Amino acid sequence: MIRGPHSGRGRGGGGRRFRGGRPRIQPYIDRNWSSTSGETELRLTNVELQALLLVDKQSLTQEQAAVKMQISRGSLWRILQGARTKVISALTAEKSHIRLQILDE
Repeated sequence: MIRGPHSGRGRGGGGRRFRGGRPRIQPYIDRNWSSTSGETELRLTNVELQALLLVDKQSLTQEQAAVKMQISRGSLWRILQGARTKVISALTAEKSHIRLQILDE
């Protein structure tokens, strides 16, 4: 019998996704750290904040957000990468407070 490419056998076939149950995933970050007193500063430009809001909060695609911001998708991607790096750095700084500062550029 001849089978088509999506017959459920071989690579990419159907069936269970995980053999033997779901894999145990170890957290990348130890979430039990104790934060030190003080604050860290998160400095974002207006453009970075707008990109984060459009893509991560309003769930627009990068293409839709780029059109709305009147920039190329590549520029939007670079802006998002920089902004997300800043946010992750602030969240993992082990400080008790994060102070957000929006820059005019």
